[in-house]
Amino acid sequence: MRVMFFAIALAIAVGAFAFGIYHILHADSGWTVIEADKGSGLSCADDFVLQYKLGERNRSATTERKAIAAAYTRGCVLGWQLMTPHASIADTVNIWWLNHHPNETTQVHPMLYQAMEASLKSGPWLYLGPLYELADALMASESDEEAAAYDPRLDADSHVFRECVMEMILSGDAISLELLGNDTVRLNVSDEYLAFADNWGVTRFIDFSWQKNAWITDWIADMLEEEGYTDYVLTCRQGFVRGCSEEPFIYQMYAWQNGELVPNVRIPYSGKVGAVHLRAFPLETSRSYYVYRSGAIRTLFLSLEDGLDTCSAEQILAFAQNQSCTEMFLKMLPLWICDTWTEDMMEILQSLSDVYYLAHSGMYETNAAVP
Repeated sequence: MRVMFFAIALAIAVGAFAFGIYHILHADSGWTVIEADKGSGLSCADDFVLQYKLGERNRSATTERKAIAAAYTRGCVLGWQLMTPHASIADTVNIWWLNHHPNETTQVHPMLYQAMEASLKSGPWLYLGPLYELADALMASESDEEAAAYDPRLDADSHVFRECVMEMILSGDAISLELLGNDTVRLNVSDEYLAFADNWGVTRFIDFSWQKNAWITDWIADMLEEEGYTDYVLTCRQGFVRGCSEEPFIYQMYAWQNGELVPNVRIPYSGKVGAVHLRAFPLETSRSYYVYRSGAIRTLFLSLEDGLDTCSAEQILAFAQNQSCTEMFLKMLPLWICDTWTEDMMEILQSLSDVYYLAHSGMYETNAAVP
């Protein structure tokens, strides 16, 4: 069988998107990149690459491609609309709406309700919203001097802000997201926390931040499968993958050496899979990381203990058959966002994955049949 190659850095997208208008209008059979419709409004499509095997149905590849693109577009738009903390969406109760209507009871989309329920069972990650807001400003910085002004490790005001937010979160009294059943929620925020937020200019009490794309990856993949599209690989820039193909594909790993990416092992896999790849360094220009001139890296992997970014290893990857990204991701979170990698964690990683990869202290370990 033909082996498909999927680069983590998504370089494949660059070549695929350069086919030009002929290939968009006249799709050929076989594996191809499916693009979401850019005219359908704001979406999270830029975070994803969808590859699909055309020509497996009794219809033209062009017709099939249009139908798949429409389904993919719906998933990208809906995912962005539900998860965004940045915009109000007409007739939609999303993360932005909840942050701007504290202490009100309302109904949300069932998918958002399920994501909130799963996240809260894993820990109070959603309540890190104010610190994700601060971290986003750091990641968007154009210079080290600008970044340092938002860095709790370097800036006194940011340090105080972080400590105050963590005190509110850990108190158990300042904020709580009640899940009342029937997709009904209520974001409770104390008067003290509301006053603090007003004083510091906080606009996010809750936020999924980088974690949102684990759910969106599953939402898009599930929507495709529900509509009968089952020969695909969906890859997210944040390290989440859903695949449904009997043809083998290869996942390219990289190492971070002296501030540069170096190709490492290539891990083969196939079947109906979910994968989660967490890494402490960027693979491309990204607003999920900031690299100082000194080589120090800041990430969005904020700890529930102190609100500072922390990673237990350089990177971990897990592939598993017939599992969703969120199933794996929620199990991997406590392994990843902590100070030290231990042997006990290795046993857990092995137990939740069919194929794993760990890079720690300059060494790597994998059970993959590396080509």
